[in-house]
Formats: sequence, C-alpha cells, structure tokens
Amino acid sequence: MSGRLVAALAALLIVTSCAATKPAVTGPIGGVVVLPVKASVFVRTTFDSDATSIIGAFIPDDVADGDLDEAHAARTQCSDYIKPKRIAASGEVEEVFGASASVGGKLGIKGVAQIAGERSNSNALRIKYNATQKIVADVDTKGLYECCQASPDQCSRRYITMSIAGDGRIYAATETADKLGGEGEGTYKGIPIAGDVMYKDGVKWERTTEFKGQFFAFSFAQQGLGKAAKEFAVDDCSWTKKLPKSQNGVYFVGVSPQADAETMARKKAMEDARSQVVKYIGEWLEESSRSTESSVGPASAVTTELADATTAERLGAALVSQVKDEQWCGPEMHDTPKGQMQVMKTLAFFPYTERSRATKSLITNLIDMLKAKGTLSPAKEAQLKAALDAVK
Repeated sequence: MSGRLVAALAALLIVTSCAATKPAVTGPIGGVVVLPVKASVFVRTTFDSDATSIIGAFIPDDVADGDLDEAHAARTQCSDYIKPKRIAASGEVEEVFGASASVGGKLGIKGVAQIAGERSNSNALRIKYNATQKIVADVDTKGLYECCQASPDQCSRRYITMSIAGDGRIYAATETADKLGGEGEGTYKGIPIAGDVMYKDGVKWERTTEFKGQFFAFSFAQQGLGKAAKEFAVDDCSWTKKLPKSQNGVYFVGVSPQADAETMARKKAMEDARSQVVKYIGEWLEESSRSTESSVGPASAVTTELADATTAERLGAALVSQVKDEQWCGPEMHDTPKGQMQVMKTLAFFPYTERSRATKSLITNLIDMLKAKGTLSPAKEAQLKAALDAVK
C-alpha cells in the first residue's frame, strides 16, 4: 500500500474523530461473540473518493478471511476483462461488515464481535450510512475465462466486484451481553440510545469514527478461476435454471426479494433457501416414515406444520450451520420508486448426513414455537413428540 493512501486514511480518522464528541471506547470485556451472519462485504483499509482501481483486482487464495482487505488484492492482465461501472445509490442502511486486523488496527479497536468465514473468522464492524454511489464490475465472462485458462497464474478464486461510497458512522463491538446484564444472545429489545451507542446482536456497539463521500467497503466474486479454471462456467448463473446433482445431498436455489443493499439481499436469499430445506425435511420425514405404519400419522402432522411458509421461514434460522451457500448470482439491479434495488440468488447445499439431526432440531423448535403461540393442543403435541422419537 502506498504511503499516500495510508496518510489519507490517517487524516480522515483524525478529522472525523474531532468532528463530533464521542464516548470513550472501552476495551473488550468477556468472550468474543460470533454473529449469525456471513461476511460478504468488507471494510477497506483506506477510504478514498475513487475506487475504480480496485475493481477486478484478484485476492490471493492464501489470504484468510480475517485478513481480507483490498491491500492484499492486485490487478493482473486478466483484470482487463473486468471493467468498473459507476451506478447511483441511495437509502440509509445499517449493516455488519467484515474487517481485517489491519482495519481494526487503524481504528484503534479490537472488537468483541466476529463474523464466520470459510476458513477463519473476521472482525465485525457495524456501519450506518447513506449510500451515494457504487462502482460495480462489468465482466466479460468469456474473455476472463479464456484468460485464466491461458494464464492461471494471473487469476485466483476471488476478485473484487463492487465498492460502496457514502456518508456514515463506524461502530465497533466493545462489550458482550453477559457483562451488560442483557440477554445472553439474540437481539436487544432496546433501540440505539444515542448516536454514539447502540445495543444489537448481544453486544454493545460504540461509534469510533465517521466518513463522508468516501468509498469505504468492497465485495468480491468467488469463482473457479486460476488453477481451477476448468471448473469455471462461462454462464456462472446457469445453476439457477438447472440444479446440479449430488449423491451426498440436495441443492436449493434461494432468491431474495428486492433489497437496497447486497448484504441484505444475500441474507434474504439464504433465508429463502433454508425455508425450502425446512419443507424438504418435512416431506423427507413423511416419506421415510412409510416403512413404519405407526409413525405415518405423526410424520404427516410435522409435514403439514412445516409446509406453512411463515413457519418454514421462522424455523429456517435453526439450519444456519447445516445449509451452506456454494455459489452466488448477482446482484441483479432493479430501478424502483425507492431507488435502485438488488436481488441475489444463492446455490445452497444440504447434506444427507445432516437430515436426522436437522429433523430433530426442527421438531423440537416447532413444539416450542407452537407452545409460545398457544396453539399446541395435547393431541398435536403427542403427535409431534411421537414423530421426534421415530427419527433415526
């Protein structure tokens, strides 16, 4: 990284730190909280007014999730097939971002919240911002594929596809719920008590700095490039029309509703995929119970409950660790009266080895949910418990 960019970030932090009064940030207290989201957008090491130079930059395969930032990325000859394209953005957004150790060091914060990655966790920062602009990748997929085949050393699995600009505030997690006397997990009931402090996801978030009109974050595409170029499909969204087959599990395509941020669209796409898995489990349970006459009725009762869209969506949260995203398609941009909205699609995989464990978890959570709603009759409870006991 150039000295000029480092100096620019340092100047930004000094100016924004002096621009408003903020509370003294405490050191980490208690254990680290791993948030129930997957890092898809990361904070840049250096904020600036133009991020075109990082679009199409490849991130080396040996860079772990906890070290992901644009400082490790570099444009190569194959980056010529990935052109930057500016698009307007708007709307006030609050999201959790991944952050490398380098970013945390520049902010002077070692937070107590993390986001799970593929191979390691990354630090978590919460940012409230008004988006003003995005730079996205306009990819010549055929040219990129051919370049990576001819020169695999010029490609890696990941390359930067988007950067977001806006005005906002950065918050770091400073204390865990067990030290604050709040719930041990989940979301706090309270709303932000001031512009400098908020309580969410079981931790206390405190403002560290502000930025204005800066490109502050990036996201990347993950494809089978470089040494795995032969596995890269030119139409990298072809799986949305024809699902791949596997002897080890089942694939699902999750589709998000329109969202004003890619992170939210990704989250909603995975929620949709998990809802489909919930319904699949209900059908699998009923089918597998046909060999035992006594369990057909109880299994059918479970299937009926899990087929409800609202129930499936609520129970899908229990499958976060068992339903994995393998590929992404998007963002697909839509012009709406509210501004540009995004739709994401995910290829999610559910392994057969997890069916029994997931089924037991879903039935247990279903019983608890119906009890809380006051709709669990003694007869239905007996059926659901019988179905639970029958799961092998």
